[in-house]
Amino acid sequence: MQSVWSRPRIPRLLVILAMIAAPACAAGGADGEEGVPAPAPRVFIEVENHNWADIVVYAVQNGMRTRLGMVTSMSRERFPVPVGLFATTGNVQLLADPIGGATPFLFPPVMVQQGQRVELRLENHLPLSSVSVW
Repeated sequence: MQSVWSRPRIPRLLVILAMIAAPACAAGGADGEEGVPAPAPRVFIEVENHNWADIVVYAVQNGMRTRLGMVTSMSRERFPVPVGLFATTGNVQLLADPIGGATPFLFPPVMVQQGQRVELRLENHLPLSSVSVW
């Protein structure tokens, strides 16, 4: 009869490695490495353009414009918002600037928190447009 110690050591080694790796895998879940928080969820602006013009959308904070992107006429786009824009106050204003010389429209400030989605619906007459936060 073979003794326990004379058997090949590979299965025992695999069991030991599995015991060491299991807690590391469990701790690496949504938080990433142990003690390191997961990155904050992003904020996205979803723009639906019913305007006849292509429109450039800006985020405005403290008088500074940050270009989010352009939405062509009769289309939809989705833009991520840089975290630094709303990190201090939570407020963000959106500016719709039609290409071709029409007057830009500045929306009232909206409160935005990480992980939320902002919907911007641009109408042909920009003052009739709407903004919602979800």
